[in-house]
Amino acid sequence: EMSGIRNYFNDFYARDTSKKIRAVLKAKGERGECVGTTIPYGYMKNPEYNGNHNEHPLMIIDPDAAKIVRRIFQMSADGLGVT
Repeated sequence: EMSGIRNYFNDFYARDTSKKIRAVLKAKGERGECVGTTIPYGYMKNPEYNGNHNEHPLMIIDPDAAKIVRRIFQMSADGLGVT
């Protein structure tokens, strides 16, 4: 007879946890922090990063890949598509 109430609270807990996780990921994205497990192309991990984003950022621009990214962006701006 208590299983109905228990299921209700379990659903409420799962929904509440999901909202909190989404809020944290959204806040990290708005601050510019990495929210995924891999670093995007065009960036590299900062060797000076020590866990504090205020001192040094986690990611810095990769100079070699930056040339390629700029070229792809310019080609897209010129109207060239994927093909």
